[in-house]
Amino acid sequence: MLFQYLGSVQIFESLTKKKPEERDNWTRHCMYHICHQLGICEENSRPDERLRDKLGEVKIEDKDVELNVALHAFIILDKEGIRILERHPIHVISYASSGTEECTKGVFCFVSHIRELGRRCLVFMEPDKNVDFIMETILQIFRLNNKG
Repeated sequence: MLFQYLGSVQIFESLTKKKPEERDNWTRHCMYHICHQLGICEENSRPDERLRDKLGEVKIEDKDVELNVALHAFIILDKEGIRILERHPIHVISYASSGTEECTKGVFCFVSHIRELGRRCLVFMEPDKNVDFIMETILQIFRLNNKG
């Protein structure tokens, strides 16, 4: 599936043991931060101050990619689907969510912790602004992997 890889935000804390609403707040903040830097969202009038020191480098990518979401890994390929840019085994992905505000409609992300790259929230945009299918696919993959 072709998506726009907007960028990533470094995260200094694990989200695994956090409550679902806290995880949503973290990922929503990451999506908003990337979208704001790309001019997709206006400046946030009420940023979450508690998260500022828990988030690190923001890396803007802003490029079309092929995202292969499979049972054992999420693989980001160049837009031709030939060269692997990043590989995220399913066991290093802790959370995924989609944008809920008007300016983040069509945006989704997942949190991955790869030793060499650190823990990051990777942010993507679906060209038609419809993330229901990709989010349902990700949820199904998580369910299948948790069954053992």
